[in-house]
Amino acid sequence: MYDLKQFKEKFDPVLNQYLNEELNKFNSNTTDPLIKEFSSHAKDLLMAAGKRVRPYIAYIMYCAAGGKEEEKKALEFFVSLEIFHMFCLVHDDIMDKANLRHGVKTEHEFVTEKLQQGGRVGNIKHVGVSQGILVGDLLFAWASKFFTDCRNFEIGNINTAKDIFYKMVDEVILGQMIDIDLTSRVDPDLQLINEKTRLKTSRYSFVRPMQIGASLADPDNGFADFCEDFGTKVGVAFQTQDDYLDIMGDYKLLHKNILGDVCDHQPTFFTNYVFTHGSDAEKDYLNQVFGKEMNDEQRSKVKKIFIGSCAIAEGQKLIAENYNQAKTLLGKADLGKEYKQKLSELISLVENRQS
Repeated sequence: MYDLKQFKEKFDPVLNQYLNEELNKFNSNTTDPLIKEFSSHAKDLLMAAGKRVRPYIAYIMYCAAGGKEEEKKALEFFVSLEIFHMFCLVHDDIMDKANLRHGVKTEHEFVTEKLQQGGRVGNIKHVGVSQGILVGDLLFAWASKFFTDCRNFEIGNINTAKDIFYKMVDEVILGQMIDIDLTSRVDPDLQLINEKTRLKTSRYSFVRPMQIGASLADPDNGFADFCEDFGTKVGVAFQTQDDYLDIMGDYKLLHKNILGDVCDHQPTFFTNYVFTHGSDAEKDYLNQVFGKEMNDEQRSKVKKIFIGSCAIAEGQKLIAENYNQAKTLLGKADLGKEYKQKLSELISLVENRQS
């Protein structure tokens, strides 16, 4: 059984081969070299970085549930999860107005820059966003094909995995709708913030990939509840940790400025804690800068507010509690020793990350 790094080394060539095949078919329909560059840039984004957590945990559960097909067929199938993830990121970057992802130009920014360099006319930024949306749609179509075209597994297994996949699609889109809506709310409540986390992180990043992997091996695998409970705990911890790093992380490791959530008027557990439990002065100041660009002095003051209000301490407690509960669930799970070990190693890896 591979660890995450070993899995990535096995998985990436399979992902690369599939992307090359699909891009060759897609780009053969046009003679325009720039349009070909637009679609091909999605591959550059996909191959540039990414830990491959989603296909990895799907693969662990596939093996744990008794997956019998040869390894390459399973890896080929789980390419679908990574391509769907890239679809989400391409659209997410548009919504977040992001310029870079892992040091690579985001899709819409890449298109915009190419058009500007070519002396194009009209609303270039709008064209860049429009092309980004279309490339994202293309990625979604490629991800979906695995669940309709695959013949390497029993049809009942594929159908069960497909049902879970489309549940995941609904959940992550709904989670993103809530995420975007929260940025416009004057007084967002913690219940809705938690609902977004459950849908957009727990279900999408952990629960559903694990269930898809197990179902591909055996639709009656008996692991659905474990995946739900374990994945939810890891997902809550992971997202809260993301929000913590946005405040307390090292911008050199994050490749972005800290306190981006505050500047973007993005409610989190931490902002909610200050608005609920902070002093009047802390609430007033955070409210003044919430949704605005900040200078270094303002960022320093906001960081002190998060610490002084105990929001950071409470967030760290929430992160630790959920990771510990996930470890307890894993210890009690009816999984083989090697699969428990790999999931335990994965928890340690994400628990100790700095970006």
